[in-house]
Amino acid sequence: MPNHESSYIRRDKGAILSDTAAFYTAFGVAVDPDSHHRTDHLCAQLEFVALLLVKLARAKSENNAEAVWVTEDALGKFNRDHVMEWLPSFISRLASCAPHPFYMSAADLLWSVWERLWEQPKTAAFEDVRTPETDPGTPYECDMV
Repeated sequence: MPNHESSYIRRDKGAILSDTAAFYTAFGVAVDPDSHHRTDHLCAQLEFVALLLVKLARAKSENNAEAVWVTEDALGKFNRDHVMEWLPSFISRLASCAPHPFYMSAADLLWSVWERLWEQPKTAAFEDVRTPETDPGTPYECDMV
């Protein structure tokens, strides 16, 4: 089962990979090339969100208003533009494709993560993405077949 954002989102794969890489770079993060994971891999995205949450907690404990704003803004945008666009579909697919108790527990855990991410700060442009819209079609499909 695919665990990359670009497997679930009908957008240019290069744009997804470059945008996630830009977020990581802005916060001094790089995906280990030996891991063979792309920047849109579920683990890479969740690790980045965890890092932002740690940075946010530190900024708040230090009363650093600018760092709080920058981190909340990045967290909101990254969640909106990446994690929240595909995580619900992945969780649903994981739960339906793998009835083994381990995978059901993993799906439950990921759903808990999803709910906590939803509670995080959001940018002004944040839209309600908890219920994905139905895809009316895509300009990437050829009508000739």
